[in-house]
Amino acid sequence: MSKSIKDDYKKKINLNLVAYLNLPEKLQTQAYCVSHKQVPTIAQIEMAVQSYPIENEVGKRDQALMAFLILTGIRVEALSTIRIKHLFIDEEYLNQTPLEVDTKKGKQIHTWFFPVGDYFKEIVRNWYCYLVNTRKWDYDSPLFPKTDLCLDENAQFQRTTLSNEPWQSTTAIRDIVKKGFLNVDLPYYNPHIFRDTLVCLAYEVCKTPEEFKAWS
Repeated sequence: MSKSIKDDYKKKINLNLVAYLNLPEKLQTQAYCVSHKQVPTIAQIEMAVQSYPIENEVGKRDQALMAFLILTGIRVEALSTIRIKHLFIDEEYLNQTPLEVDTKKGKQIHTWFFPVGDYFKEIVRNWYCYLVNTRKWDYDSPLFPKTDLCLDENAQFQRTTLSNEPWQSTTAIRDIVKKGFLNVDLPYYNPHIFRDTLVCLAYEVCKTPEEFKAWS
C-alpha cells in the first residue's frame, strides 16, 4: 500500500469516535481490581471430613477422598485416575505418572504428604489398608473407585458398595466435596481450591524461598 493511500485512510479516522469506545477510567480501574479469594481453612476441611457417615464403604471412600485432597493437593483430573499402586503409604509418597494418571500437561509429578495433621493421614492409611487387606483389590485398581448402583432385597436401588472401576468424569468427585461442606453448613469449595489452602499454609510454614519452592 502506497504512502498516499495510507494517509487517505488516516484522514477518514475520527479519533473522537474511537475514544468513545474506551471504558471510563473508573471502570478500567475496577477491571484490574482483584477480589479476595475465600479458601477453606484446615480446620474447616477437617470438619467436613468428619461429617461423612462411614457405616458403609461409600462413606469411607468419600471421607478418604476429601482427606487425600488436602494431604496431596492433587488435581481432580488426576484424582479420578489414580490407582492404588501409585500411593506408597508407608513413605507418604504419591507418584503421579503421566503414563497412567491424567496429570496437567502430561507431567511426571512426585508428591509427598503435606504437614496438615495426622488425622488426615490416618484416614487415608485406613482406606488404603481397607482396599488392599479387606477387599483384597490388586494394585492396578483405582484408589477411589466409583459407586456401584445395585438393587437391594426390596428391588430398590442402593449406593452402598463400590464397583472397582474408575470414574469416567470428575463430576462425582466434585459432588462428594460439595456434600462434605454442606454437611457442616459451609459454602461449596471446589476441589482445586484445596491447593490454595496449601499455599496459605506455606506462607505460615516456609521461612525461606528455597523452602517455599520445595513446598510448591
